[in-house]
Amino acid sequence: MRTLKVTNGDLVISNGDFAMIEDDEELAQSVRMNLEAAQGEWFLDLNYGMDREPFETKPFNEEAARLAIIEAATTDERIQAVDQLDMVPDFKSRRLSVTMTLLKTNGEEVQLEGVEI
Repeated sequence: MRTLKVTNGDLVISNGDFAMIEDDEELAQSVRMNLEAAQGEWFLDLNYGMDREPFETKPFNEEAARLAIIEAATTDERIQAVDQLDMVPDFKSRRLSVTMTLLKTNGEEVQLEGVEI
């Protein structure tokens, strides 16, 4: 699939035209955007996004957060499983940095780094 490239929520323009991405870069962007969106915030698809409840409760439940991330990442039909998931919480800034290895349905792997939740 081919789509517009988005960085920090903004469309990327290169040489006066919209930048396009495809293949693994597009897949990683798709999963990243799904993780960064709160489930229910997009009125056209209330199932799009990630359940934020595990990240908003105290004390922080790492296993519940891990399951929410895996569930959101695997909603894309091109992803078979999350092979590896590393989370680095920063409780002071209330952010969670996520790096993961995704296993595609064709058996190949895709790396996704630096997702901020």
